Amino acid sequence: MEHYPEAQNDPQWHSYWFHNGGPDMSDDDTVSLYDEYKNPIGPSKIYHLFLTIALPNLPLENELKREKVFEDLQKLRNIKYRYLTKKDIKVRFEFFSVEPKLKMLKDNYHIHLLAKGSIKPFDKSRIIRDFKNLMKVEANFIDVKYSDSPDLYLTRVGYMNGDKRDTKLEAVSADAEVRNALNLEELISLDIL
Repeated sequence: MEHYPEAQNDPQWHSYWFHNGGPDMSDDDTVSLYDEYKNPIGPSKIYHLFLTIALPNLPLENELKREKVFEDLQKLRNIKYRYLTKKDIKVRFEFFSVEPKLKMLKDNYHIHLLAKGSIKPFDKSRIIRDFKNLMKVEANFIDVKYSDSPDLYLTRVGYMNGDKRDTKLEAVSADAEVRNALNLEELISLDIL
């Protein structure tokens, strides 16, 4: 927040930041949230949960890869977590990322999940535990962000649609090729009743 020195002395901003997931935010998300705080427009709140689940890299053969991806998708379709019922949930499977220092594509199988709707009471540790057990990964492989910021929600919707920084475009393109090869939709809607 070096661009906004006035934010450091604003207790209302600190409260707003904290209650909108501030401790878990990147610098870019924090700047977006501060801009929203100073210039509120649109709906005052859009509650949403944004999860990223990092998973072990996939086999190279497409058939084995397809089997694992659809197994993971089925796990997500079968969840019964009450805090996710009756939410607008979108899932995106991604397979690559760009190594920032080397600027090279690397394997990075992960899933993004965006759930629109309020979660009361919000319990980050419970969500991490649930998805840790579901996907059979360690807790540090699950990133949970929860906010009521409309701007962050729209940013995350764009992210789910592949709208990313130029430095990530190579990975976005490679992800699309793998999804096409596996006959997997770009965005998958989940209905948890």
